Amino acid sequence: MKIEQYSFRDLHHNYVLIKDVADRFRLYNLEFQCLEGDNSLLTYGYIDHTAGLTFEVLCFAKKDENGGIQLRPGKDSTSFKIRYDGMIGDIEIIPYDIKLAEFQRKVDMINEGYKGSQELELIRKHTPIDNDRDKQFPDDVCAYLFKTGVQTERIWVRTETVIDGKVAGTLINKPHSKEFGLYIGDMVKLVSVPIQGKQVTVIETADIYN
Repeated sequence: MKIEQYSFRDLHHNYVLIKDVADRFRLYNLEFQCLEGDNSLLTYGYIDHTAGLTFEVLCFAKKDENGGIQLRPGKDSTSFKIRYDGMIGDIEIIPYDIKLAEFQRKVDMINEGYKGSQELELIRKHTPIDNDRDKQFPDDVCAYLFKTGVQTERIWVRTETVIDGKVAGTLINKPHSKEFGLYIGDMVKLVSVPIQGKQVTVIETADIYN
């Protein structure tokens, strides 16, 4: 399956095998052991709040025609990351088993280094805004901005916390109209409202309740 067929929740905190790409990354075999016939990379997926979905390479691997996977040794001292838009080829989520224990120290370092706040982790589980999330940057949400007498705009919000029980975050681009009185970095709250028969994400302002 292609990466676009998975949700970010499928990939976040999971082992992901990128298949049939080893040739593209063989130049890194001075850092990672790569043997003849290796055709895949084992990675660990996580969310970098600003850089989006990221996959830390753990080792080269060989997947055979019967589905068996041979893993090569990893290297804790070397960090090699692939971002979402660099994930070419088919991928496969690998259920945890004992053979992955070798990589636990590196995985623990990633989880600790990129751990989101308690509120952010709750927001990542909040499904009503899923249709408006960016695929590569799942913490970023595109929301409608309404104001009476002003043309409606859509603007990006980087979700960060919960305020008054609502998802909240900072604007990461500026509205075209100055009439909204909002600027990059301003904190706003998001709500889901029905528009034309479907739920959409909007920035909470007094105008949406008129």
